[in-house]
Amino acid sequence: MIREKISILVPVYNVDKYLCRCIESLINQTYSNLEIILVNDGSTDDSNIICNKYLAMDNRIQVINQRHQGVSAARNRGLEAASCSLVSFVDSDDYVHPDYIKNLYELIVRYNADITVCDSFIIRGYSHAIEVRGEKTIVELTSNDALKMLLEEREKHIVTCWNKIYRKELFSGLNYPEGKIHEDEFITYKLLHRAKRIILLDQKLYYYCIRDGSIMQQDYSFKRLDMLDAFEERALYFKRYEFENFYIRSAYKYLAAIASHYDKIANSSISEEEVLKALKQRFIRFLKINDITGKLTARQKINLYSFLISPSFHKFLLAINVKIGQQD
Repeated sequence: MIREKISILVPVYNVDKYLCRCIESLINQTYSNLEIILVNDGSTDDSNIICNKYLAMDNRIQVINQRHQGVSAARNRGLEAASCSLVSFVDSDDYVHPDYIKNLYELIVRYNADITVCDSFIIRGYSHAIEVRGEKTIVELTSNDALKMLLEEREKHIVTCWNKIYRKELFSGLNYPEGKIHEDEFITYKLLHRAKRIILLDQKLYYYCIRDGSIMQQDYSFKRLDMLDAFEERALYFKRYEFENFYIRSAYKYLAAIASHYDKIANSSISEEEVLKALKQRFIRFLKINDITGKLTARQKINLYSFLISPSFHKFLLAINVKIGQQD
Protein backbone atom coordinates (compact mmCIF):
# COMPACT_ATOMS: atom_id res chain seq x y z
CA MET A 1 0.00 0.00 0.00
CA ILE A 2 1.23 3.50 -0.90
CA ARG A 3 1.46 5.46 2.32
CA GLU A 4 0.58 9.01 1.30
CA LYS A 5 1.36 11.90 3.56
CA ILE A 6 -1.77 13.26 5.26
CA SER A 7 -2.29 16.77 6.66
CA ILE A 8 -3.94 17.05 10.07
CA LEU A 9 -5.27 20.56 10.65
CA VAL A 10 -5.78 21.75 14.24
CA PRO A 11 -7.29 25.19 15.03
CA VAL A 12 -6.00 26.30 18.45
CA TYR A 13 -7.53 28.95 20.69
CA ASN A 14 -7.15 29.13 24.48
CA VAL A 15 -7.18 25.39 25.13
CA ASP A 16 -3.97 24.97 27.13
CA LYS A 17 -5.69 22.54 29.54
CA TYR A 18 -6.52 20.14 26.71
CA LEU A 19 -3.94 20.81 24.01
CA CYS A 20 -1.23 18.38 25.14
CA ARG A 21 -3.73 15.54 25.14
CA CYS A 22 -4.75 16.43 21.59
CA ILE A 23 -1.24 16.78 20.18
CA GLU A 24 0.01 13.61 21.93
CA SER A 25 -2.81 11.65 20.29
CA LEU A 26 -1.67 12.93 16.88
CA ILE A 27 2.07 12.38 17.19
CA ASN A 28 1.39 8.85 18.49
CA GLN A 29 -0.72 7.79 15.51
CA THR A 30 0.11 4.33 14.19
CA TYR A 31 0.06 5.94 10.73
CA SER A 32 3.10 8.17 10.95
CA ASN A 33 3.42 9.81 7.51
CA LEU A 34 1.78 13.05 8.62
CA GLU A 35 2.12 16.79 8.63
CA ILE A 36 0.44 18.28 11.69
CA ILE A 37 -0.49 21.94 11.26
CA LEU A 38 -1.34 23.79 14.47
CA VAL A 39 -3.02 27.13 13.71
CA ASN A 40 -2.74 29.29 16.80
CA ASP A 41 -5.65 31.69 16.45
CA GLY A 42 -4.39 34.47 18.72
CA SER A 43 -4.48 32.47 21.98
CA THR A 44 -4.00 34.50 25.16
CA ASP A 45 -3.24 31.54 27.44
CA ASP A 46 -0.29 29.11 27.23
CA SER A 47 -1.50 27.40 24.05
CA ASN A 48 1.25 28.97 21.91
CA ILE A 49 3.93 27.89 24.38
CA ILE A 50 2.61 24.33 24.13
CA CYS A 51 2.53 24.48 20.32
CA ASN A 52 6.15 25.63 20.23
CA LYS A 53 7.19 22.92 22.68
CA TYR A 54 5.90 20.22 20.35
CA LEU A 55 7.28 22.03 17.31
CA ALA A 56 10.75 21.55 18.79
CA MET A 57 10.04 17.88 19.57
CA ASP A 58 8.57 16.63 16.26
CA ASN A 59 9.61 17.72 12.76
CA ARG A 60 6.18 16.77 11.38
CA ILE A 61 4.63 19.70 13.25
CA GLN A 62 4.14 23.20 11.85
CA VAL A 63 2.85 26.15 13.87
CA ILE A 64 1.03 29.04 12.24
CA ASN A 65 0.26 32.12 14.33
CA GLN A 66 -2.46 34.58 13.41
CA ARG A 67 -4.51 37.21 15.19
CA HIS A 68 -7.75 35.91 16.65
CA GLN A 69 -10.26 35.48 13.82
CA GLY A 70 -12.26 32.44 14.87
CA VAL A 71 -12.25 28.73 14.15
CA SER A 72 -13.38 29.05 10.53
CA ALA A 73 -10.48 31.38 9.69
CA ALA A 74 -8.08 28.97 11.43
CA ARG A 75 -9.39 26.03 9.41
CA ASN A 76 -9.15 28.00 6.20
CA ARG A 77 -5.57 28.97 7.03
CA GLY A 78 -4.75 25.34 7.70
CA LEU A 79 -6.22 24.30 4.35
CA GLU A 80 -4.10 26.92 2.59
CA ALA A 81 -0.96 25.63 4.28
CA ALA A 82 -1.67 21.92 3.80
CA SER A 83 0.72 20.38 1.28
CA CYS A 84 -0.99 16.99 1.10
CA SER A 85 -3.80 15.71 -1.10
CA LEU A 86 -5.58 14.24 1.95
CA VAL A 87 -6.62 16.30 4.97
CA SER A 88 -8.24 15.72 8.35
CA PHE A 89 -9.47 18.19 10.97
CA VAL A 90 -9.06 17.65 14.71
CA ASP A 91 -10.32 20.22 17.21
CA SER A 92 -7.71 21.14 19.80
CA ASP A 93 -9.82 20.18 22.84
CA ASP A 94 -10.57 16.76 21.31
CA TYR A 95 -8.29 13.79 20.75
CA VAL A 96 -8.23 10.63 18.63
CA HIS A 97 -7.61 6.91 18.87
CA PRO A 98 -4.08 5.75 17.86
CA ASP A 99 -5.55 4.06 14.76
CA TYR A 100 -7.70 7.03 13.73
CA ILE A 101 -5.71 7.97 10.63
CA LYS A 102 -4.63 4.42 9.75
CA ASN A 103 -8.15 3.00 9.70
CA LEU A 104 -9.67 5.91 7.78
CA TYR A 105 -6.80 6.00 5.28
CA GLU A 106 -7.04 2.27 4.58
CA LEU A 107 -10.67 2.82 3.56
CA ILE A 108 -9.68 5.72 1.28
CA VAL A 109 -7.34 3.34 -0.56
CA ARG A 110 -9.52 0.23 -0.51
CA TYR A 111 -12.66 1.94 -1.83
CA ASN A 112 -11.04 4.81 -3.76
CA ALA A 113 -13.16 7.01 -1.51
CA ASP A 114 -13.32 10.79 -1.43
CA ILE A 115 -14.35 11.01 2.25
CA THR A 116 -14.08 8.49 5.05
CA VAL A 117 -15.96 8.96 8.32
CA CYS A 118 -15.65 7.28 11.71
CA ASP A 119 -17.94 7.31 14.72
CA SER A 120 -17.14 9.30 17.85
CA PHE A 121 -17.31 9.20 21.62
CA ILE A 122 -18.67 12.19 23.51
CA ILE A 123 -16.58 12.85 26.60
CA ARG A 124 -16.68 15.57 29.24
CA GLY A 125 -13.64 17.58 30.27
CA TYR A 126 -10.76 15.35 31.26
CA SER A 127 -12.66 12.07 31.21
CA HIS A 128 -11.34 9.34 28.94
CA ALA A 129 -13.24 7.30 26.41
CA ILE A 130 -13.55 3.57 26.82
CA GLU A 131 -12.53 1.70 23.71
CA VAL A 132 -15.30 -0.48 22.27
CA ARG A 133 -14.02 -3.67 20.73
CA GLY A 134 -15.76 -5.92 18.26
CA GLU A 135 -16.54 -6.21 14.57
CA LYS A 136 -16.40 -2.94 12.64
CA THR A 137 -19.17 -2.22 10.15
CA ILE A 138 -18.34 -0.46 6.89
CA VAL A 139 -21.05 1.29 4.87
CA GLU A 140 -20.42 2.55 1.34
CA LEU A 141 -22.43 5.61 0.31
CA THR A 142 -22.94 7.56 -2.88
CA SER A 143 -23.17 11.32 -2.73
CA ASN A 144 -26.98 11.12 -2.77
CA ASP A 145 -26.99 8.49 -0.01
CA ALA A 146 -24.86 10.73 2.20
CA LEU A 147 -26.95 13.84 1.52
CA LYS A 148 -30.12 11.95 2.35
CA MET A 149 -28.54 10.75 5.58
CA LEU A 150 -27.50 14.30 6.41
CA LEU A 151 -30.97 15.75 5.85
CA GLU A 152 -32.67 12.93 7.76
CA GLU A 153 -30.17 13.40 10.60
CA ARG A 154 -29.71 9.64 10.83
CA GLU A 155 -25.99 10.02 11.54
CA LYS A 156 -25.33 13.11 13.67
CA HIS A 157 -21.58 12.94 13.13
CA ILE A 158 -21.81 13.16 9.33
CA VAL A 159 -22.24 16.96 9.43
CA THR A 160 -19.14 17.75 11.49
CA CYS A 161 -15.83 18.63 9.82
CA TRP A 162 -13.86 16.45 12.24
CA ASN A 163 -13.87 12.60 12.38
CA LYS A 164 -13.09 12.43 8.65
CA ILE A 165 -10.38 12.25 6.03
CA TYR A 166 -11.10 14.22 2.84
CA ARG A 167 -9.50 14.52 -0.54
CA LYS A 168 -8.33 18.11 -0.38
CA GLU A 169 -9.52 18.81 -3.94
CA LEU A 170 -13.11 18.73 -2.60
CA PHE A 171 -12.44 22.09 -0.92
CA SER A 172 -11.50 23.83 -4.16
CA GLY A 173 -13.28 27.21 -4.12
CA LEU A 174 -14.86 26.51 -0.72
CA ASN A 175 -14.10 28.16 2.61
CA TYR A 176 -15.53 27.88 6.08
CA PRO A 177 -17.60 31.05 6.73
CA GLU A 178 -15.59 33.38 8.94
CA GLY A 179 -17.35 35.01 11.86
CA LYS A 180 -20.08 32.36 11.95
CA ILE A 181 -20.85 29.55 14.35
CA HIS A 182 -22.45 26.31 13.10
CA GLU A 183 -19.76 26.65 10.43
CA ASP A 184 -19.92 22.95 9.50
CA GLU A 185 -23.55 23.39 8.42
CA PHE A 186 -22.45 25.86 5.72
CA ILE A 187 -20.04 23.56 3.92
CA THR A 188 -20.45 19.84 4.68
CA TYR A 189 -23.37 19.29 2.29
CA LYS A 190 -21.29 20.85 -0.53
CA LEU A 191 -18.43 18.45 0.18
CA LEU A 192 -20.80 15.47 0.23
CA HIS A 193 -22.32 16.64 -3.05
CA ARG A 194 -18.89 16.81 -4.67
CA ALA A 195 -17.78 13.42 -3.34
CA LYS A 196 -18.44 10.36 -5.48
CA ARG A 197 -17.92 7.80 -2.72
CA ILE A 198 -18.18 8.21 1.06
CA ILE A 199 -17.33 5.41 3.49
CA LEU A 200 -18.74 5.20 7.02
CA LEU A 201 -16.77 3.22 9.57
CA ASP A 202 -18.70 2.15 12.65
CA GLN A 203 -15.73 2.55 14.99
CA LYS A 204 -15.43 5.22 17.68
CA LEU A 205 -12.03 6.63 16.84
CA TYR A 206 -12.68 10.32 17.51
CA TYR A 207 -13.15 11.61 21.06
CA TYR A 208 -15.25 14.77 21.10
CA CYS A 209 -14.89 16.80 24.26
CA ILE A 210 -17.72 18.83 25.79
CA ARG A 211 -16.13 21.42 28.03
CA ASP A 212 -17.31 24.35 30.08
CA GLY A 213 -16.93 27.62 28.21
CA SER A 214 -17.18 26.21 24.69
CA ILE A 215 -19.51 28.12 22.36
CA MET A 216 -22.10 25.39 22.09
CA GLN A 217 -22.29 24.98 25.88
CA GLN A 218 -23.17 28.62 26.51
CA ASP A 219 -26.67 29.98 27.05
CA TYR A 220 -28.73 30.82 23.98
CA SER A 221 -27.50 33.85 22.08
CA PHE A 222 -28.44 35.50 18.81
CA LYS A 223 -25.27 33.99 17.28
CA ARG A 224 -27.20 30.71 17.13
CA LEU A 225 -29.22 32.31 14.33
CA ASP A 226 -26.22 31.65 12.08
CA MET A 227 -27.69 28.17 11.67
CA LEU A 228 -30.67 29.71 9.85
CA ASP A 229 -28.33 31.29 7.30
CA ALA A 230 -26.72 27.89 6.74
CA PHE A 231 -30.08 26.13 6.36
CA GLU A 232 -31.39 28.77 3.93
CA GLU A 233 -28.22 28.56 1.82
CA ARG A 234 -28.50 24.77 1.78
CA ALA A 235 -32.12 24.83 0.59
CA LEU A 236 -31.35 27.29 -2.20
CA TYR A 237 -28.26 25.26 -3.17
CA PHE A 238 -30.38 22.16 -3.75
CA LYS A 239 -32.96 24.24 -5.62
CA ARG A 240 -30.22 25.61 -7.89
CA TYR A 241 -28.94 22.11 -8.66
CA GLU A 242 -32.53 20.86 -9.20
CA PHE A 243 -32.40 18.22 -6.47
CA GLU A 244 -36.11 18.52 -5.82
CA ASN A 245 -36.45 15.99 -3.00
CA PHE A 246 -33.46 17.42 -1.16
CA TYR A 247 -34.71 20.94 -1.81
CA ILE A 248 -38.20 20.31 -0.41
CA ARG A 249 -36.87 18.56 2.67
CA SER A 250 -34.18 21.16 3.36
CA ALA A 251 -36.62 24.04 2.77
CA TYR A 252 -39.03 22.52 5.28
CA LYS A 253 -36.22 22.01 7.79
CA TYR A 254 -35.20 25.65 7.33
CA LEU A 255 -38.71 26.91 8.04
CA ALA A 256 -39.08 24.54 10.99
CA ALA A 257 -35.74 25.83 12.34
CA ILE A 258 -37.00 29.43 12.15
CA ALA A 259 -40.01 28.43 14.24
CA SER A 260 -37.79 26.58 16.71
CA HIS A 261 -35.45 29.55 17.18
CA TYR A 262 -38.44 31.87 17.53
CA ASP A 263 -39.67 29.77 20.42
CA LYS A 264 -36.22 29.62 22.06
CA ILE A 265 -35.82 33.38 21.91
CA ALA A 266 -39.40 34.10 23.02
CA ASN A 267 -38.80 31.99 26.13
CA SER A 268 -35.31 33.28 26.92
CA SER A 269 -33.97 36.19 28.92
CA ILE A 270 -32.80 37.90 25.71
CA SER A 271 -36.22 37.98 24.05
CA GLU A 272 -36.60 41.03 21.78
CA GLU A 273 -39.76 41.88 19.89
CA GLU A 274 -37.85 43.19 16.86
CA VAL A 275 -35.89 39.93 16.53
CA LEU A 276 -39.06 37.85 16.79
CA LYS A 277 -40.74 40.06 14.19
CA ALA A 278 -37.76 39.67 11.85
CA LEU A 279 -37.85 35.87 12.20
CA LYS A 280 -41.53 35.75 11.29
CA GLN A 281 -40.92 38.02 8.29
CA ARG A 282 -38.06 35.78 7.23
CA PHE A 283 -40.38 32.77 7.41
CA ILE A 284 -43.09 34.52 5.32
CA ARG A 285 -40.61 35.86 2.75
CA PHE A 286 -39.10 32.43 2.08
CA LEU A 287 -42.54 30.81 1.71
CA LYS A 288 -43.67 33.55 -0.65
CA ILE A 289 -40.64 33.29 -2.93
CA ASN A 290 -40.22 29.51 -2.68
CA ASP A 291 -43.69 28.03 -2.49
CA ILE A 292 -43.15 24.45 -1.35
CA THR A 293 -46.48 23.80 0.37
CA GLY A 294 -47.90 21.80 -2.53
CA LYS A 295 -45.22 19.17 -2.00
CA LEU A 296 -45.46 18.83 1.78
CA THR A 297 -47.42 16.30 3.79
CA ALA A 298 -50.63 17.44 5.47
CA ARG A 299 -48.96 17.36 8.88
CA GLN A 300 -46.02 19.43 7.65
CA LYS A 301 -48.41 22.02 6.24
CA ILE A 302 -50.27 22.19 9.53
CA ASN A 303 -46.99 22.62 11.42
CA LEU A 304 -45.85 25.48 9.19
CA TYR A 305 -49.12 27.37 9.00
CA SER A 306 -49.78 26.96 12.70
CA PHE A 307 -46.62 29.00 13.27
CA LEU A 308 -47.96 31.79 11.06
CA ILE A 309 -51.28 31.79 12.91
CA SER A 310 -49.90 31.41 16.43
CA PRO A 311 -46.32 30.50 17.45
CA SER A 312 -47.59 29.28 20.83
CA PHE A 313 -50.10 26.94 19.13
CA HIS A 314 -47.30 25.70 16.85
CA LYS A 315 -45.24 24.84 19.91
CA PHE A 316 -48.23 22.96 21.34
CA LEU A 317 -48.61 20.93 18.14
CA LEU A 318 -44.92 20.03 18.10
CA ALA A 319 -45.15 18.85 21.70
CA ILE A 320 -48.02 16.56 20.72
CA ASN A 321 -46.02 15.22 17.75
CA VAL A 322 -43.07 14.41 20.00
CA LYS A 323 -45.35 12.76 22.56
CA ILE A 324 -46.88 10.39 20.01
CA GLY A 325 -43.50 9.75 18.35
CA GLN A 326 -44.04 11.51 15.02
CA GLN A 327 -41.08 13.11 13.29
CA ASP A 328 -40.60 15.01 10.04
